[in-house]
Amino acid sequence: MFSSLFRSRRASKPVGEPPEPSLELATEKAALNLPLDSSGQRFKPTGATSTEYALAFEELGLGVTAYMGLLSHWLKLAGICLVLSIPSMVSNGYGHALDDKQTSFSSWLFTVTTLGNTDGITPSYGATEFCISCVITISLFVAARELKVSEYRAEKAQITYADFALEVNFKPTAGFTVPEVKNCIKDAVKKALPNEPVTAEDPLSLLREPTSHVAVPVIQRSLKLLVEKYETLGVLIREREKARDELKAVPDVLSERAAKRLKKLEAALEEDYKTRKELAAQLLAANEVEGKEIQLAGVAYATMSNEKYVPQLMDKTLTGTIGAQEVTLKFRRPPEPTDIIWTNLGSTDSFKRQFIGTLACLVLSLMGSLIIGFTTLYQESRKDKSLEQFIGRSALDLFGTFFVIASYLSVFIFVPLMEEHFMRHRSITNREQSQVVKLVVFQVIAQIATSTVFLLQTGGAFTRDWYMTGGFLLINGMMVDLFVITVLVQGYQLNNVVIPQFVARYISPPLTQHEANILMAPKADMYVNDRLQMTTKFVCMTYIYASAMPMLWGILFAVCAVSQYVDTRNLLRILQPPPQSGVKQERTPRPYAAPSRPHRAPRRLQVRVILLYVMPVAALLHLIFQFFMLEELMDGDEDDDFLATVYSALGNLTSTAGDILGGVGASLANSSKIFGFEAGHSKGEDALHIVRLSILCNGPIVMFFLLNQWRRKLGLPSITDKLKVANMEKLVAEMGKEAAKVANSGANLLGEAARTEAKKTITEVRSAFQGLGRTVVGDDEFDPNKVKNEAAGVEFTHFCKVLHKPKLDPAQDPYQPPMPYDHVQRVVDRVRQTVLPGANDASTSSRSRTKEMI
Repeated sequence: MFSSLFRSRRASKPVGEPPEPSLELATEKAALNLPLDSSGQRFKPTGATSTEYALAFEELGLGVTAYMGLLSHWLKLAGICLVLSIPSMVSNGYGHALDDKQTSFSSWLFTVTTLGNTDGITPSYGATEFCISCVITISLFVAARELKVSEYRAEKAQITYADFALEVNFKPTAGFTVPEVKNCIKDAVKKALPNEPVTAEDPLSLLREPTSHVAVPVIQRSLKLLVEKYETLGVLIREREKARDELKAVPDVLSERAAKRLKKLEAALEEDYKTRKELAAQLLAANEVEGKEIQLAGVAYATMSNEKYVPQLMDKTLTGTIGAQEVTLKFRRPPEPTDIIWTNLGSTDSFKRQFIGTLACLVLSLMGSLIIGFTTLYQESRKDKSLEQFIGRSALDLFGTFFVIASYLSVFIFVPLMEEHFMRHRSITNREQSQVVKLVVFQVIAQIATSTVFLLQTGGAFTRDWYMTGGFLLINGMMVDLFVITVLVQGYQLNNVVIPQFVARYISPPLTQHEANILMAPKADMYVNDRLQMTTKFVCMTYIYASAMPMLWGILFAVCAVSQYVDTRNLLRILQPPPQSGVKQERTPRPYAAPSRPHRAPRRLQVRVILLYVMPVAALLHLIFQFFMLEELMDGDEDDDFLATVYSALGNLTSTAGDILGGVGASLANSSKIFGFEAGHSKGEDALHIVRLSILCNGPIVMFFLLNQWRRKLGLPSITDKLKVANMEKLVAEMGKEAAKVANSGANLLGEAARTEAKKTITEVRSAFQGLGRTVVGDDEFDPNKVKNEAAGVEFTHFCKVLHKPKLDPAQDPYQPPMPYDHVQRVVDRVRQTVLPGANDASTSSRSRTKEMI
């Protein structure tokens, strides 16, 4: 019956009626951009080899590769520390200190393996913490090495436009024109390279000028943003008009669904026309402010004709002239062209905005922490009153839960919006770094502050009662983050995939195929950023509190295992590659592995910031908190007086550092006390001595790691770095002399002798490169038979060109802004003539004068 009704409805569809937008077709189109395995099929979250997954992640960019590598490293670390902490969890589980305070199964499950439940602290506990601290310290160096290998593989496998470019910073002055700045930079580069001959005698020369292209962006932030919105809206209007016209062109009466769709299209187009008119008015108003005169952004991007010129100018300060005025030019390594946020170039208040935004995030995080802590504290205190009505308690719990959830989500919502709309970052990478660091730091602060509020009930000390309140809340919050955030929200992409596609299928279908294609192709622009900050928060909280709650190592292991599955599924099967890591034409495979270049600054990855600067601080906090919580449990007594609680808390916080240093000094003075060999010591004191030894052994190493990373970030070279650079420069100079010698002699020699000499020298150069672990051009790219009737030097020059010239288009300017001044003005003129034909055109002459300046 139902099938016959369905067939009758299909048969009643008029001939020539266009099909409805298909979500299935949109899904198939989106799948074309996803990575494929060796069999040409889409990847599965499990089943492929680790090598296949690694190659697939490399296709998505170094940021994705580094994140997945760090996730794998954390999984192994959590597994090792979980195994090491099993004796402590078993010992704590057999304790009975919290038996009379358990109120539910969840409170027993989350606190039975904590330090607060143990009947007594033994030296084995200190030995376990010593081993875990050593593993954490070693893991810093292992992870740094793995990240360095990933970066080296990326450097070896591909060459980018940034290898041939320089970012030039200068102070923009009124009256400077774009051609004047370009000529100034080109002249300064020529003067800085006086000893670089551009002749045929130099086999490493590309026979071109040192500077190939110079892009000089101008400040038009508001205008460009409005143009981008206007053009995006224009594409949507054209697609909807096309769909409307197709429906109107049907000769027969439309079906019921098609008629409803036509009505919705007409209503949507009316709203689009109003929005376009408003945007047009805003666009013309912004053009009156930013389009009349040129305002240079104070930054330019110079693309060199040869990669060898870049290290000679990197981090140099040159002086150029524009007319009679001297201009200071500062050269540095640029970001990739697709990584630049062109609308933010030229902002002069970036530092001010960063300071204000960071302060606002700190205040918001602390306010949320206080709300969470005091709400939970108040709920716990009210539940003890027997006269409280059940409905009243339920309403209080519901009201408090609302505030708790709102406080947790405030940082997640506020920080991304602030970073995108308020900050003025020059590149996408800088914005992602700032965002991930803020989210990690302020979430950790919020978690610590929330659990610390309960010290008001325990006399300012981490006594056993704290584990039933602050410790329970901490573990409960991490479990909620694991199942709700990691699995449900981020794992299944509720906001980006599930909810929008559910609405599109069952509530409000898309009006055009264009809208369906966008809906079914969710992008991974900020996915890695969000996942990295969430996982890093788990790692930091585990480092800090795992010495007192070893169960956190098991939670971290579960988080990393689930994250590997979830992230593999989303990055390889669901989400579109992020734009800054998915532009294939800007990454060309190297025909060889180039020598190490001192001018290549470290990649500004979020993973690098987290691993090299955040995790060492977390490791130091682990060392401090393992001593702090052990001592507090041994010495802390509960004090119910509020003022005494506050004074006790302040005293504990100020005396902790002194206790640690004093304990370490005492341990050094008498090594027998470290292991408890002295008679009369308790087992708890012996464990505390071993923990002090852990701080003594691991603290300086972690500090060395952290300071060494800051030394590299500030560009301060070490002795080994200087030796490596000197040896490499010497080797390159010797190879250059040999190449020039063969080229010059080969020009005057013909016959067998010249070919033999050329082949011998080329073999020596190739062997020298291979001796350094580098692969030079293969034998198929150099055939000695090709030089039978040619000079050996000519063939060797060709060989050097193949060796050093990348497969990039030399006629293309990669750093040309995607929305140049001419394009913006064309859009403004089209708006003035079509959308608002009656608009004032008094600024035509000023625009023509400005165009001459471009």
